[in-house]
Amino acid sequence: MSKVFASKITLSLVLATAIGVASSSVHAQVVPFKVDGGGTAPMGVSVAGIDSPHNATGNGTQLGAYTGNEGVFNSLSFDPMTASGTFEGSFVFVAANGDRLACTYGDTDNGAADDGFYYAVPSAEPGLFNIVFCAEFNPILDECTGRAELDGNL
Repeated sequence: MSKVFASKITLSLVLATAIGVASSSVHAQVVPFKVDGGGTAPMGVSVAGIDSPHNATGNGTQLGAYTGNEGVFNSLSFDPMTASGTFEGSFVFVAANGDRLACTYGDTDNGAADDGFYYAVPSAEPGLFNIVFCAEFNPILDECTGRAELDGNL
């Protein structure tokens, strides 16, 4: 069975880079941020390299409150002895005003220094695990709606 872990996902201190595009001119600004949040993987998290859809809500530095239901996690490796592995994927952060920040995470083909890593922590609910992700997020510029800059910051 490829769905070793069930549903709860925890995003924890994930370092990321975001690109903001000003509404009056087309220039990019790289702004580091971190996100905290959590969500579910309704179909479970596959450690066999099969895409695992997920959602999340939380807060991001420079982003504020966000939601998203367009996440896809893909395990690249898994060590059953440590319940950890590497991954890449994508996620669309939707800000409170509806702006969309589409990103890849742990994707070295889109600028990440390294693959993301994850590990499992047993949940209080028997048979379930929390999966903690850590990865570098990088924007997919043509899929972002951007945020208007008011004072030079996102």
